[in-house]
Amino acid sequence: MKKVLFFLLFTSLYTSITAQNCCDDPNCKAATSASAGKVIALLKSWGKTGSDSTNNAKLDTFRRNNPIKYKELIDIVTQYKNWTNDTTTIPKSKGACFLDAFHEEDEFALDWFTFIVRKNTQSATRSVEFCKGWDLHLDIGQGGSDWFRSSESYLFSGRLLLSYTFARQDCGGRIRLLIGPSFYYWHQNALLMANPRIEYRLKDIATPYGSIANLKLIGQANVNDKYFIGGAGIALEVARQFGLHLMAEYGSKNSYLIQTGIFYRIKL
Repeated sequence: MKKVLFFLLFTSLYTSITAQNCCDDPNCKAATSASAGKVIALLKSWGKTGSDSTNNAKLDTFRRNNPIKYKELIDIVTQYKNWTNDTTTIPKSKGACFLDAFHEEDEFALDWFTFIVRKNTQSATRSVEFCKGWDLHLDIGQGGSDWFRSSESYLFSGRLLLSYTFARQDCGGRIRLLIGPSFYYWHQNALLMANPRIEYRLKDIATPYGSIANLKLIGQANVNDKYFIGGAGIALEVARQFGLHLMAEYGSKNSYLIQTGIFYRIKL
């Protein structure tokens, strides 16, 4: 009888110890291996990773062309991060067991997965709209000037600006400088003007999958040999590429102008 009790006690203790390792549990190992298999299937054809800018471009293309598969990939990345960030033993071993499912021939897929985990971790706190480097900014807007006055007038504007975003790392900058030509149709005059502008990232809008948008402040001037139009505004910038703005400006002849519009950014 004592031998039976000792055996049961030893078996219970051994089970409690080994159960801490996910790979020793067939169900846990199967689940993590299935997640790794999905990642390998998605990334195995991507080839070798390159520079961060090259990798980001490829990942952005995949996100735009395959939004459902991209979300599936980010879900697994988030799940893996939860495993590794948990202080308990079993979730941490799930992360290790997940990585064990990658074999030597899956080296490129593992490299890509590691890059995406790092990017996703950064994106949660650093705006992907304010990434370091050069862009082209295009926008159009319309509104009015001198509302409720006898000089009230329709307003239309457009601009093409070269911009540079400053950031200590690849993304998460605060300041962007822009310059280029602007066009205003104002008081039935067609005006071609020089347009210096500064933008300041005010606040990120984030989800569990990372930053998806930001609110930014705008300050700008538009000048030519006869007219001046300058002011400030606020904009919502989404997914690096497009957004909406609201501007309030002051112009020559003691005029005030209010307009809303849309913009689009092209990474150079």
